[in-house]
Amino acid sequence: MSEWTGANSGNSAKFIEGFHFVVDKINSLGGVPVGGSGNHSETIQLVDYDTQSDAGVAAQCVQNADQGLDMDGNSVGAAHIIIAGTSSMNGAVKPAAQAAGIPNIHTSGGNPNSWLAADSYAYGMHLPFIWYTRALMTSARLAGLKTITIVRSNAHGFSKASCIAAIQWARDAGLEVIGPSVNWCQQHMHSSTNCRIVNGRCVCGSQSEVDAFESSGVKYNIEEVSGFFEIDESAMGNGLDFNVADRDTMEFNRGIFQDLKEQGQNPDIILNFAPERHNMLWAMLEEDYNPKLMFGWQGGTTASWGTGVDVNGNDVTDALHGAWSVGFGSGTRPWASTILFLEQMPIPLRNFRRFVDESWIMIQLEPSVLDRSFTPLCANTCWGIGLRNL
Repeated sequence: MSEWTGANSGNSAKFIEGFHFVVDKINSLGGVPVGGSGNHSETIQLVDYDTQSDAGVAAQCVQNADQGLDMDGNSVGAAHIIIAGTSSMNGAVKPAAQAAGIPNIHTSGGNPNSWLAADSYAYGMHLPFIWYTRALMTSARLAGLKTITIVRSNAHGFSKASCIAAIQWARDAGLEVIGPSVNWCQQHMHSSTNCRIVNGRCVCGSQSEVDAFESSGVKYNIEEVSGFFEIDESAMGNGLDFNVADRDTMEFNRGIFQDLKEQGQNPDIILNFAPERHNMLWAMLEEDYNPKLMFGWQGGTTASWGTGVDVNGNDVTDALHGAWSVGFGSGTRPWASTILFLEQMPIPLRNFRRFVDESWIMIQLEPSVLDRSFTPLCANTCWGIGLRNL
């Protein structure tokens, strides 16, 4: 069950491709051994159900599967298991499958708070997404980095939850969190954020958000710690648009780095969870902010990750660098190697311009170049540094 059509269909294409690849591969090898003796195998019959990115349709998909029907009403036999390849319809599939008594495996849906004891037929394969940043922070601290600034978007639930947890992981790793000043709070708390001043401290977010993840190890008083900057892209500029930059939002982000400078701070790490990443990158360029490490919501690891255009089609991110790990969240060694690599080439972004003209360069490093002990975890290339229009 996935989203062939509807608002979330773009996110499900790889799920669908993976389902068919795996089933074809298993069947080509004789199917799945059954009965324990190994002398008998059964091939897998795959029936596609399009949820259409609609919760009601998703529930109907489960009901049809329970009745042995596809969505056209054709008889396809009893459903023994449901594979849900969706990041948004899990909540509709789980209760319907629970009522039908059908085991359902979810390849996405990494919010730990979405999994309830009542959903005894549901199984999740997704690493809890609030853990994504934890191992990377530990690795960064082991590599000698000391300070971090976290930027949260109030326009997206993934960002909101991730940054609540990130404060805890930073504290656990021994990183000093550099948050917003009172002056920044006074300028922005009445406009696009839910920030406020408490006992001379700028506080963004609520204690209830922290408490919601207590069972996952997130335990702190949000009014007593240095926290994150917050932005709400849906309330400014051209609204929440993942792919088009706008000057109003960029200027808001620019104010974050100006506030850090006014505090006399130059954090080693920027953890950016603003989905309009191009506005954040654009602001960093305008302020000549060069972190030793940047990670978070950066739009993937392709060579075009940093390509940003405004509403008029103008290139606004003309000098970028970045680093990624395919083993995101899987351990500490790979990220430590990436940090060591970056520390060996601490060239400010704008200085690259004298070496390269216009086109993209994508430097891909084989894992053996950095850390041979990590090679077994990598399919092919595990590292990338992207430089554009430098």
